[in-house]
Amino acid sequence: MVIRSIFFILIFCVQTGLWGQSFPGRSDFIIVENPAVLTIYNVYQQPLSTKQKQKLGTFVPVQIIQENDFLGDGLTPVVKGIIAHKVVFILQNEKKFDIYRHCKIFDDTLFAQRKGLGIWRRLKGKKRYIVLEKGNRFHRIFEWKRYFYGLVLPSTPPLYGWIKKPLTTKWKKLKAERKPVTTLLPTAIRNRLWQRITAANTDYRHFFTWINNSKKTKLPVPVWVQEQDKNELKFVLKPDSMSEHLSRSTAKLLEDLQGYLIGSPWKIFYKKGVIRVKIQ
Repeated sequence: MVIRSIFFILIFCVQTGLWGQSFPGRSDFIIVENPAVLTIYNVYQQPLSTKQKQKLGTFVPVQIIQENDFLGDGLTPVVKGIIAHKVVFILQNEKKFDIYRHCKIFDDTLFAQRKGLGIWRRLKGKKRYIVLEKGNRFHRIFEWKRYFYGLVLPSTPPLYGWIKKPLTTKWKKLKAERKPVTTLLPTAIRNRLWQRITAANTDYRHFFTWINNSKKTKLPVPVWVQEQDKNELKFVLKPDSMSEHLSRSTAKLLEDLQGYLIGSPWKIFYKKGVIRVKIQ
């Protein structure tokens, strides 16, 4: 009875997710014209500084994971989304966003073969057109109606905008570079996955230490352990007997991990306390 009560408490101590939600070839997006004036939280629900928000650029595309979500307090309404493979929470009620529904997701690059090509910064209101140089690249992020939205390369801070369909011969699609399967998962993304796993381990350690001290119990403290072989990255929950009790918190963890892999060929697979990150 004590164990059942403990895990009932744990469910409400961890923000729940919607595992089973897939990230197929289409998604909803919003475009944040000026992130610096909004309240944006990172995956740990800590507010980004003004400098961090400025580095995101302007007219930033946000892939929506959950349009109406809440922070861990259960009271603060946010939009949960992805910016450049990072999970963020954007405070609602500060600004109304135009939502681009059912957009087809892209992850490829176009090459500008001549001068005079450019991008529109917005489609509504004052349409600012920016001319690109020959040799600039355009990394497509999503397609909406008759337009592609993407990132100009190189650009610092990031320069986002629209180009109109159909593509002419002025644009050339670059062939994806072939890489061995073991190098397809970038180090930066692998590190973010591990950081999120580490955060979950810290939460479990604090929670179960508190429970054991206050309830005079000796429950094992669950921990995710990283393993890796040639073709996949794997996280294993120890002891595995805890997996059935942590289903809700694991669902939230899986949702966040999947967010880091948007646009990549890698996917999250889960079964009985084992998380696998591998090519689908």
